[in-house]
Amino acid sequence: MIGIVGTIALMLSRAMLRYVAVRRTLAVATTLMAFTVFCPGDLSAGSGPEREITLYRLGTPIKFGDGESSGYYKKSGWGEAGDGYTWTEGSRSSLHLPLATMDMPTGVTIKAKLKPFLIPKYVESQLIEVYVNGGQVARWVAKGSKVRDFEIRIPGRTLKKRPVVELEFRIPEAVSSLDFAAGSDDKAHGAAFYEVIIY
Repeated sequence: MIGIVGTIALMLSRAMLRYVAVRRTLAVATTLMAFTVFCPGDLSAGSGPEREITLYRLGTPIKFGDGESSGYYKKSGWGEAGDGYTWTEGSRSSLHLPLATMDMPTGVTIKAKLKPFLIPKYVESQLIEVYVNGGQVARWVAKGSKVRDFEIRIPGRTLKKRPVVELEFRIPEAVSSLDFAAGSDDKAHGAAFYEVIIY
């Protein structure tokens, strides 16, 4: 009798272990499925075909030209993409970057290739405040008409335990050419972005 009870207990124990293993597998599968849902295209454009979310891998350049990779990550505050660049629109422009891995190095660098929106005699520079996941990490001052690289080194822990990087550029002095009778565009621009990379 004791042997039968022991056998039954062993079988129940093994069944319970298999149940726990299945539950864990389902939990992991559910997490992965969260990254393969469908979402709108470029949200800043207000329309676009549905597409699968593209995970961002550290070290991959995000290009801002027409038809290039930035369309997968633009969240808000961007104009229409041009030949190799996209102008910011309004005082805030953001990128939504679902990460391909949560295994972060001790430090990462955020680098942006851009040029400021300037109006001769009136606007000679643009202040660009960089925020990562809601916290400010840098203040860049962009001057001149040439495209330049701006970068900031931040601790890897800033990105740890978060499956997504919310990268925001705040440009409080964004202006439109119409404001200064320098053109007919009434949209406020701060900078033209050519490339962003996190590595």
